Amino acid sequence: MAQADIILYTNHRCPFAHRAHITLAELGLSYKEEIIDLDTPRTPEYLKINPRGLVPSISYNGEIITESAIVAQFLADTYPSDFLPASSDGALTRARINFFTDAWSSKVQSHIFKLTYSAGGEEVVKDATASIVKEIEPLLSNAAPFFNGSSTLTFAEAIVAPFVIRFFTLSKHGLVSASFLSALEKEAPNFYKWAQAVNKHPSVLSIYDEDVIVDGTKKRIAKLKAQAHLRSRGAQTTSECNPLNQTDCDPNPAFGTTHRWNFSSTPSADLWETIVGDVPYDEEHGAIFSVKKQGDSPTIRTNFYFFFGRTELHMKAAPGKGIISSMMWLSDDLDEVDWELLGANDTHASTNYYGKGVEDFTQAGWHYMKDGMQEDYHNYTTTWTKDQLNWYIDGEVVRTLNYADAKAGEAYPQTPMRLSIGIWAAGDPTMPEGTREWAGGDTEYDKGPYSMYVKSVLVEDASTGKEYVYGDKSGSYESIEIVKGNSTAYENLHKKPEEADKTTGEKWEALPTSTKTAVYGGGVAAAAVGISALAFYWLRQRRAGASEAKAAEVAEQERTDLMSYRAGEDTTNQGHEYSAARWQKLST
Repeated sequence: MAQADIILYTNHRCPFAHRAHITLAELGLSYKEEIIDLDTPRTPEYLKINPRGLVPSISYNGEIITESAIVAQFLADTYPSDFLPASSDGALTRARINFFTDAWSSKVQSHIFKLTYSAGGEEVVKDATASIVKEIEPLLSNAAPFFNGSSTLTFAEAIVAPFVIRFFTLSKHGLVSASFLSALEKEAPNFYKWAQAVNKHPSVLSIYDEDVIVDGTKKRIAKLKAQAHLRSRGAQTTSECNPLNQTDCDPNPAFGTTHRWNFSSTPSADLWETIVGDVPYDEEHGAIFSVKKQGDSPTIRTNFYFFFGRTELHMKAAPGKGIISSMMWLSDDLDEVDWELLGANDTHASTNYYGKGVEDFTQAGWHYMKDGMQEDYHNYTTTWTKDQLNWYIDGEVVRTLNYADAKAGEAYPQTPMRLSIGIWAAGDPTMPEGTREWAGGDTEYDKGPYSMYVKSVLVEDASTGKEYVYGDKSGSYESIEIVKGNSTAYENLHKKPEEADKTTGEKWEALPTSTKTAVYGGGVAAAAVGISALAFYWLRQRRAGASEAKAAEVAEQERTDLMSYRAGEDTTNQGHEYSAARWQKLST
């Protein structure tokens, strides 16, 4: 068949893009190449091609195809060969290849990432080795030298080889423990022999530059370690009692309700605490978080926890190189959900998540904001159920994380959270070089102060109860026990003032006679004013911004969805009977 017009959007450092290169080489296809810079936020032009901003993507006669395995399979199906036999001719071979690649992706690959990007030491080596021995070694018993006895590369190698060659390379340079390869040679001889053949193949080596991979990995590790330092210093990502390690941790005080705070005045100290620095509140700006000098990192945090639900912040990010405006959810077992807005980058918001404190820094997302983040207030909303996390900007969803996509739920945030809001200088000269580079450069304190403003915050707890208790050390949402009753936060917010206890008649009788007369006389005038006010309100609402309307629409839909979880299958709110098991029941 005729050669199609193929454009490959790629970066040679990326193992996922490497899959497309191997496939194109094995199929003998020519293509144009466009390199996407992975060290900077994606351009609006590329985000139109791939809204996720990832590589690879291909344009095939003008049709866009994304996701590495899908790209590779599309090309292989379009040009059938021994690389991946056509379905009718090689169904069994395809099934074996698909099983192999699925085993790698679902059972092994997360362990391979941890070898380089986590601090687990020999325990990580042990887990990675065990996963290959159990899942992959038996499938390579007839490799000769490639999968299923093939003398040429197959689709199986195209999907897996980019990761195999990298951990062999990184081990040679001390970036992956040498004990890992030693263990593989001893415990997985089929895999080890197969890997040696794969790593020498011309299609695998076609765009592979060892120096580039090693240098890029070193820089990334430095950045990630610096970010870990930043998180622990700036965001206080620690836990006094981690339920993954102990069974006697105090219960988490539940929120158990929904409330929006207008930060024109200081919120109740019963519900919020200032854990670092000073945060003033005023009518014009709301809460003001400022870096005025070296060492400033003002941060506030809720005194309560929510277990699934929603938060919504109306905020204006701070400008300035090295300045980070942030919102973070954090649980006692170190599940985490983040927004991070870099002062050096006014056009892209960053989102991230972590499960159980595992420092896997491969999950960050960048989201283009055409109007910028620093000149006006924007609505940053995050919604959370046991099945899905969604991040919204001004009512538009910019990222979705499904439970199953977070390492089969292992890395999915799923335990009761507290909300923290703060600002700090990641570009401080005392920070590691990697942190300062990630944050856009050294902070110029003489050009400050740098201020982030938060006008309002909404927190909605999808659960209703008094406290949340970890039932075991699993860190699973199913282990969370919800203690019945009204929470302290609920009682605080719904407390009736003394005056509110009086009936309308009692309040009227308590008024002076002169006041009653004035009320009678002012009735007609008040009615006229009321009509004018309603007209003004109507006109004002007509002029409300589209982003606010969209945000309100999304908020209402999310509120309805969350309330349906609370209420269950009947029409009354039985939230006090809510349990994690009930969530599971409702989802089936």
